Amino acid sequence: MTDFNPAAGGAALVLAAAIFIAVGASYVTWATIIQYGWIEALRIWGGIVGT
Repeated sequence: MTDFNPAAGGAALVLAAAIFIAVGASYVTWATIIQYGWIEALRIWGGIVGT
C-alpha cells in the first residue's frame, strides 16, 4: 500500500480546478461573443474587469 502524498494530491486538485475554471471562462467568453458580438463582449468583459 502506497502512502498518500498530500503535496501531489493538492497539486493535482489545484491543476484540475485551474483547468475547470479556464474551460468555464473560455466557454462563457465564447458564448458571450456568439450571442452579443465581439464589440459588445469586449465592452461587457471590460466592465467586469473594471469593477
